[in-house]
Amino acid sequence: MSVLLQAQHITHRFDTEECLNDVSVTLNQGEKISLMGPSGSGKSTLLRIVAGFLSPISGTVQRPKKIATVNQDFQLLQHLSAERNIALPLVIAGMSAKDAQERAAEQLKRFSLLSLAQKSVALLSQGQAQRVALARALVMNPQLLLLDEPTSALDQKSTRQILDILDEWCGQERGILMITHIPLVAQWCTKNLHLEFGSISVMERTS
Repeated sequence: MSVLLQAQHITHRFDTEECLNDVSVTLNQGEKISLMGPSGSGKSTLLRIVAGFLSPISGTVQRPKKIATVNQDFQLLQHLSAERNIALPLVIAGMSAKDAQERAAEQLKRFSLLSLAQKSVALLSQGQAQRVALARALVMNPQLLLLDEPTSALDQKSTRQILDILDEWCGQERGILMITHIPLVAQWCTKNLHLEFGSISVMERTS
């Protein structure tokens, strides 16, 4: 089992307020790690640093080359259909439009969204849009998935379906680091980390 992600001694502050103080996270292949803690504890900041969107004041991050992120705002193009939102990153990466469309359709089917393929994202429910965003992330076949509250807009049944999809995708070679406040999702993860007052700790798991 190889290390996928190693963030070491991460410190970050905004102005004079320190939000992360010597935080370290290691994620191995096959692991699904949750980040939990109160609002303002630095979870989103840590995820942005891990993704490479933000540079820490000190510390280092070793990450795989292929990373995909899903933020709480989904960052979907509202004027495009669900299918085109998923296919677009593949086209940008150099895949033909036909092949990208086929790959997008596979993901839509995976997430039970095939009937909504041609529907504008602007007309989707929040839960449907959230699944489109997850499908778009997986279509790029990343090694590491970074998720910020990936089931916040889903009911319990849909949440379980998404976790089954992510479990199958992750397998023994990929990894997931996610922010969540939902106990069902945290219990599904292989490890739970608690972030508060800028420091991180491993949470005890209950059966």
